[in-house]
Parts: sequence; C-alpha cells; structure tokens
Amino acid sequence: MKVAILGTYPADPNRIEGGLHSVICYLVEGLRREAPDVEVHVVTGFSPGEGTEPRQVDGVWVHPFTWSRFKRLTLYQRDVTRIRRLVEEVGPDLVHAQAPSAAYAMAAMASGRPYVVTWHGVMFREAAVVPGLRAKAVYALEVLYERFCWRRFREVIAISPYVEREYRGMTRARFHLIENPIADRFFALQGEGEPDRILCAARLIPRKDILTLLQAFALLLRDRPAAQLRIAGEMASEPAYAAQCLEFVRQHGLEGAVHFLGQLSEDEVLEEYQRCSLVALSSLQETAPMTVKQALAAGRPVVATPAGGVPWLVQDGVTGFVVPFRDPERMAMAFRRLLDDAELRRWMGERGRAQARERFHASAVARKTLEVYRRLLGEG
Repeated sequence: MKVAILGTYPADPNRIEGGLHSVICYLVEGLRREAPDVEVHVVTGFSPGEGTEPRQVDGVWVHPFTWSRFKRLTLYQRDVTRIRRLVEEVGPDLVHAQAPSAAYAMAAMASGRPYVVTWHGVMFREAAVVPGLRAKAVYALEVLYERFCWRRFREVIAISPYVEREYRGMTRARFHLIENPIADRFFALQGEGEPDRILCAARLIPRKDILTLLQAFALLLRDRPAAQLRIAGEMASEPAYAAQCLEFVRQHGLEGAVHFLGQLSEDEVLEEYQRCSLVALSSLQETAPMTVKQALAAGRPVVATPAGGVPWLVQDGVTGFVVPFRDPERMAMAFRRLLDDAELRRWMGERGRAQARERFHASAVARKTLEVYRRLLGEG
C-alpha cells in the first residue's frame, strides 16, 4: 500500500511546532512500526526559503511546496493544483488529508483516488472568539471554505466526538472516530515531577486565554510563593496579546515565578512534562488539544476549561479538573487542591495514563487508521 498524507509537517522533525506538526509525525511513526510494508509519502506546504526538493526524512518521503502569497483570496486554486501535481507524481493508492487548511482537503477530493480527511479545528467556533477585524476577516474566509468542503466530504476521521457533533448537520460523510496519536516518548516518562511546578503548553494568542491563567496563578502565589508557571509556546502570532501577558507579569511582580519559554524542541517539551506536577489549559475554544493528551500520557493531571472537545479528554475529578471559562478563582482552587495532595496527583496521573494508552498510543491509532485505509481500498 502506498499512502499520500497531505498536511502540516516540519522541515526539521526535531523541531515540532504545535499540534498539527506532532499529529502527522506521531501517525507516521506508528504506521512505520505497525505496517512497515506501507509506503508513506507526505505532501506539505513550507514557507518561502525552506526548499521544495523532495527529501527523505527518517525513512519517509517528504514532498514540499511553497504556499502562494494570497492563498485564501484565490480560493487556494494555485495551492490545490500544486498539491494535486505532487500527488500524481507519488501515485498513491489512497490519499489522507490532515486539515484544517481547506487546500489539503480540496486536493484530496480532487485527486481521483480513494481519500479520507482528518479535520483539525472547528473553524466556525474559533471564529467566534478571535478578536480584531483582520483576524475575523481571515476566519470568515476559512469558515466559507470549511462549509464548502464539509458539504462534499464522503469519508472523515473525527478526532473527537465533539467534531462529529459539530459537523453532523452539514455533511453526508461517514465518520470514523480515531483520536490523535501520542508518541511513545510521553508514555515512557517516569516520576511525579517537581512540587509546585505548573506547565502550560500553548501559544500566546487570545483563544488560549493566557491572561486568565496568569490571573489564577497570581492568586495561587498568595499562599504558595514557591510555585512556578512555565508557558511553552510561540509568541509571534499575536504580538499585541503576548505584550499584554508580559505586562501583566511585570505589573504583578511575577517575573521570578512565570517563565515564557517560547517554541521548544521535542526533547525540551518532554523535559517540561517530566518536571511538572500538573498541566494547565485555559482556552476558550479547542478541538482535541494535543497538550492534554500528552499530559495524560505522561501521567500528569490536567486543569482545563470545558473548551470544545476537552470534556471528552479530561474526566473531571478522575484525570484532572474541568473549571469554568474565565474563572481564575476556580482555576487557582484546582491548582491548590492538586499541589497540596501528592497522592491525588499520583492517582489521577495513573488513571490518565491508562486511558491515554488505550486511546492515544501511536500504535493503537495507526492500527485503527490502517483499518480505515483497507476498508476504503476494499470498497474501491
């Protein structure tokens, strides 16, 4: 079997930036282990200057192209053409689009081959929480493309029951529930982490609502002055919002307790999960956040808001706590309860890891994905 995976893939596999990079990297890792006879090719868009020559990365052929400058305004037509051309050169038996970019999904549908789409992100929900006219305009276009694609999909891998719930009314597609994979390295982490150390792996953008997290942490510090908050995520996408977060830290004298780490390598991310006591996520909208899955795999309890698909990931009172949106007091209370009780953290961590191994382990996800591939090929 030869499979072409269309989606976001890193130029350097050791520099995984965000959830979409990690999804395909972990899936490819699982496919290579579970089905070495499957030939995997990845077609991905790079930024200008990163090169467009096919290359072999860790045994996988990567076929890059450069995104057009005004891709949204041109209906992605040039990009879809480029992707289709690369797919034709690969000559796969099946095409698997990993979107939220509509270009990958459109190219899969237009390939003339059996295809399946994994859709990451519920755009019309994200559009409701983005601030600023420019961002709203960009999201408005993405929502149009989203609806265009979903009306035409036939086979969809839903990464959460939340995805099927949100899109069921606008599509006739057949859904296959397969959650995103997590690499072995997270399951291999041992130990309980350092006391009073909280990790948040998230970009500094309004949708992640980092300001509420900072407010909750400031409340926590009143009776736990040794606590540390480490925020791992890029800060360049929304510089004005990142500046607000930095200013909050300065005004409240949190410089020695809050650490903005920026974008980390995979090894650095693993080190952060190894050393933290718990993982926090204060988002206003999520689909199936990789940081929550990584935390559960690493045996770390999670404190998160009920954003999107989070309630399907965090079992409140069992693998962590789900707290209301924009409620720093409740979030600080959940932090205190976990930091005060090492046995509770251990108990929740064990249950989270057991659930994660069954649902998110890269090998388990790869096997379920292969079943879908074989079914689609068997149906012609």
